[in-house]
Amino acid sequence: MKKLLTLSLLLGTSYSLSAAELEQLHGVQFTENNMTIFVTSTGCTEKEDFVTALDKSTTPAGLMILRTKPDICRGASRVYPIKYSYNEIGGKNVKVLNHFVPAPNL
Repeated sequence: MKKLLTLSLLLGTSYSLSAAELEQLHGVQFTENNMTIFVTSTGCTEKEDFVTALDKSTTPAGLMILRTKPDICRGASRVYPIKYSYNEIGGKNVKVLNHFVPAPNL
């Protein structure tokens, strides 16, 4: 049975998240000031197409990344980096809960 979490954003938009709806990631990189995720794009992916949710009930906090707008372009699949500051995701001590998959064939 999948857990269901409702995320309400400051703008009043509500998203329902489940493990099947989390964005599949190709990798994540942590630096001193930022976290970069690597996702699939076919040409139209932007940072604004994603929201993050932080579950502070665990240590480290569980970070979930959800795509809110699909990439409907028809270009070749490629890995696209998206950078977040630690302020944007709610802190530095996080565990990414998304599934990781190999990068698309380039």
